[in-house]
Amino acid sequence: MNGGRKRGRSIFAGVLLVVLGVLFLIDIYYPGVRLGHLIEVYWPVLLIVWGGAKLVDYLVARHGGEPRPAALSGGEAALIIVLIIVLGGFVIRDWVRARVPNVNIDMPELGPSYTQNESLPPQTIPAGSRLGIDIPRGDISVEGHAGNDLLVNAKKSIWGISQTFADRALRQSNVAVVQAGGAYHIWPRFGVGSRPGTSVDLDVQAPSSTSVTANTGRGDIRISNADGTLEADTRSGDVAVQSAGGDVTVNLSHGDARITGAKKNVLVTGHGNDVNISDVGGNAAVLGPFDGTIHATNVAQTVHCAQPWAQIDVTQLKGTLEADLGDVSISGASGPVKIGTHNSDVKVSDATGRLEIADAHADVKVTLNSPPTQDIDITNDAGDVNVTLPAGSSFEVDAISRGGDVESDFSGGQLNVSNDAGSGQITGRVGAGGPKITIATTYGTIHLQKR
Repeated sequence: MNGGRKRGRSIFAGVLLVVLGVLFLIDIYYPGVRLGHLIEVYWPVLLIVWGGAKLVDYLVARHGGEPRPAALSGGEAALIIVLIIVLGGFVIRDWVRARVPNVNIDMPELGPSYTQNESLPPQTIPAGSRLGIDIPRGDISVEGHAGNDLLVNAKKSIWGISQTFADRALRQSNVAVVQAGGAYHIWPRFGVGSRPGTSVDLDVQAPSSTSVTANTGRGDIRISNADGTLEADTRSGDVAVQSAGGDVTVNLSHGDARITGAKKNVLVTGHGNDVNISDVGGNAAVLGPFDGTIHATNVAQTVHCAQPWAQIDVTQLKGTLEADLGDVSISGASGPVKIGTHNSDVKVSDATGRLEIADAHADVKVTLNSPPTQDIDITNDAGDVNVTLPAGSSFEVDAISRGGDVESDFSGGQLNVSNDAGSGQITGRVGAGGPKITIATTYGTIHLQKR
């Protein structure tokens, strides 16, 4: 019995609120800290805090002659549940970020955004210099020009609870150009009060001979009229490169890529949505799982696409290539074409080089505008194959459909067409002979047609 006296109050609820506030402040002002990982490793500290708070409660109550506080009140239990939910949210968020980089999970911006422009004094740099740009958040635009001046304009944006707060933080944040290791580096320096919502958009003009490496954690990158080597990396945003004189490398985690007018080689890696490449003087390669459409036009040397669902190699693409999860379409290739895919319809037209196509559970259609001069090799599983050739074509053919039929518009004494016991076969020669057409499919029909 406590003689009607109320139990002493506990400081534990206040400690829990302090812990929650500290966690949110760390996440807001120090976004680089992996809170989820720290929570997974150091969560026993919370038990120490709990025990320490209860020990303080006991000592204070004993010193003041008050009854000992309850081990756990209803309000404290509710706060513990909230704390567990918050901690679990940080852990899950970091887990998702580590395994699915193109998913963006950030704390909401709890206030208005304020902006301020900053222009750096012009700086003369030698022709052929290397320029590195690295910002955590914001758009990057780089344009080459005929002079030797490096011109940098920045638009700084920051969340703030008031204009005064934002102005102070913006004054403490600036953009610097630093020369180190034979290269020029542009990066922002954030002051106190910065948070994940803080961003810097950079508009840079550099000598056209400059090589550029541009990185942003979240934002778009645009580079044009630069003759040096170009590298662009964004973890959430689009990349556009136009009129590049050197090799171009683009790495995406989420977004689209558009490269036009590259005189040398183009490489796109990572994962994202649409990729559009046109007018390339060298090779073009797209490596990684891109969920949108890969489009290539007018590539002088080889186009190489390595996707989880397709491997595509096209040499001397004067026309177009389009590939997505359901279709692969190629037209106007004068060199060899090699396609390996599944569950995707394949269409090849106006090709003059060797064709090698392997597909499964979809249809293959080849249409040539001129008689074939190179071999055609097509294998399919559970799909139709349709090959259309000009009427005057000469070739040898060995086509078989297991579990399906064959049809041919071509005929003659040296061509054998048969459908027997659920399978069909076309063998022999058309005209004076020439390149060999080999077709094999199962549970599908083979059509050999005249234009």
